[in-house]
Amino acid sequence: MEFVLLWLVFAVVVGIGAGARGRSGFGWFLLACIFSPLLMVLLLVLLPSLNQAKVATPVAQASDAVGPSTHRRCPECAEWVLKEARKCKHCGSAIAAEQPVSPQRLSVTYDEADLADVPVSGTKDFQTTLTEIAGRTAIHSLDKLRAQLVRDSNNKFDRNAVRVEIEGKPVGFLPVSVAAEFEANLRRHYKVTADELPPMTVPAIISLQSSAGGMGVTVRLPAAIARGIPSGASYA
Repeated sequence: MEFVLLWLVFAVVVGIGAGARGRSGFGWFLLACIFSPLLMVLLLVLLPSLNQAKVATPVAQASDAVGPSTHRRCPECAEWVLKEARKCKHCGSAIAAEQPVSPQRLSVTYDEADLADVPVSGTKDFQTTLTEIAGRTAIHSLDKLRAQLVRDSNNKFDRNAVRVEIEGKPVGFLPVSVAAEFEANLRRHYKVTADELPPMTVPAIISLQSSAGGMGVTVRLPAAIARGIPSGASYA
């Protein structure tokens, strides 16, 4: 009687162990009862854990995934290789490292008579930045600055917002009326097809605001940019 109880206890242990390794606990319990708990323990140890196999499968699939985010085409045989690879595993040819792509800066070519001064909105929120820039710039050069106009598609107040930056720091925004037609006019004239427009570089002026106090910014745009098509442009 004691032998039977021990047999059943060890069979239960086998069933619990099998369940922990991703197999049928009840099925292995029955097998242990019919054959031998010791035999089934040995067999369970020899067989791989199904839990480990399930975890490893997605990782293996991910490592085998091929696409532009992780791979590129070999220039010789056109087979996919890792972006970090310096030698093609298919044809053995050397592969040069990818060169970083510099973002394009859109600059406008213009006639002096074509320029219109456009006051920048929201400069009161960037007085600290303007003061720092003015402090590093000679007084006679404050009207010779360059500003970048960057589409701010994530702006929660205006989906057409165009951010004005000087020395890579925001100093305000184009007026709403100008920003509303800004992208459409640039796309029509520059034939830009990318989802996001490259930053556009234009002349800028920092000056004191006599009426409101503080410092203001004026950007100099071809007059037609806000109301039509600019006279000419080039990428730089």
